[in-house]
Amino acid sequence: TADNPATFPNPNDTADNPATSPTSNAVAKLPEKLDELSKLTKIREGCKVRVKTNPNQQYEPTKGVVEGIVDFERQEGVVFATKIHGLDVQVIQVIQCICLFTQAYNRKVNYDIVIFSTLPISEEWQKQIREAAASAKVIVVVDEKTLEQQLSELSEEQLQALIQRCDDVESIDQLTWGHRCHDTGSRMPLAYTWMSEFRSKQIWSKEVLSTYKYMLWMDSDAFCTKEWEQDPVAFMIRNDLVMLYGNFPYGWVKFELPEIHQIIRDVYGKSLCGVTVDKERKTFSNTVVEDWNENIDQNKICEEKKIPMIHGFMHVTNLDFYREEVNMKFYDQYIGDGKFRRSRDDQGAVTIPAAMLAPERTWSMRDNGIILEVAHNLEIDGRERMNRRSVEVTKDEKVGCGGFKIRWHRLVKEWNLLDQEKHFVARDKVIDANMIKCEGLVKSPE
Repeated sequence: TADNPATFPNPNDTADNPATSPTSNAVAKLPEKLDELSKLTKIREGCKVRVKTNPNQQYEPTKGVVEGIVDFERQEGVVFATKIHGLDVQVIQVIQCICLFTQAYNRKVNYDIVIFSTLPISEEWQKQIREAAASAKVIVVVDEKTLEQQLSELSEEQLQALIQRCDDVESIDQLTWGHRCHDTGSRMPLAYTWMSEFRSKQIWSKEVLSTYKYMLWMDSDAFCTKEWEQDPVAFMIRNDLVMLYGNFPYGWVKFELPEIHQIIRDVYGKSLCGVTVDKERKTFSNTVVEDWNENIDQNKICEEKKIPMIHGFMHVTNLDFYREEVNMKFYDQYIGDGKFRRSRDDQGAVTIPAAMLAPERTWSMRDNGIILEVAHNLEIDGRERMNRRSVEVTKDEKVGCGGFKIRWHRLVKEWNLLDQEKHFVARDKVIDANMIKCEGLVKSPE
């Protein structure tokens, strides 16, 4: 039974388990433990997310255009990055994110970690972040300008437009990061819309990233659920990609389309006629881009449709590509004069340059055999839902599966019970021996 977490030691079998010997006080408690273990195992199996894979989409650990890139060997010029607003609840969240990322992957490669924060983070919190990151170098970068300083730089016309969009605001002095402001199709706090703008435009020119070529981005509420069996960074470099994304499509650029398509034409001299993956969903290679200039017959211009977007929660980007002059020009015009707008967000900002200039070098993780199973917003890899099910434990009891935190604490309980029974192989199949190091740091709300 050692290899099967669904089975447990016979309580009458004392040969291999000294804790269950007749002289042990554990004897009386063992049936209760086994009942609890059986219950937890049933819940775990019933709540298991069935990850969809295609047997024809096998991971290639050696094939590529760049030789000598080996999985789980540290590569030069790679950084992990994320951004938070900086309140305590978000720092707790990023500590959880970094610990799980470290144990799932970064303990093997030790890439630098950059955390951008809108608000200052105390030295005590920074110490805890570094402890979660183990031996990796951690750099915390606080925004150079406060909200008040950003607002003071807006023109009177921009300020009035912003005030009109925000709830219960009559003057600039009333605006706070928490104020929700209307935009085309959304109503989000300024803190959120600033983060979208930062990731669309400002991030590419940050000095702290200037020495890196590849950025593994994860949102701070993206949580690794297991040790990674494939290396997305090595795969990215080995295949000379500009973008390796976790999920596509995830929403569309569908508001202000005439203006956005005009920006695309003005910057790139081409029309974006459709962002499309190939028949195996592996790359953007079926994307249709056509030359454009002002003299082209309007009847011959392709239909400029709403633009499907790369999911922003996790991706690996080639920073040299995204920092190219033409792309920097695009970000500048894409954000334009508008501040704190959700309609021009980072998902569009990473999708459009890749689709316009390098669709054949824009690849999917999952559809190329990279199965990381990262939890984010009650989804796995942006695809499978986590919380749709409940498990019937007995005729009178049903248990909801829940999101990452609920599942994690149930698994920890099962892990500890198996550990007490010295059932180590089964234990480590419940939670990996390295991932369990984050036991006390999973505190972020669902």
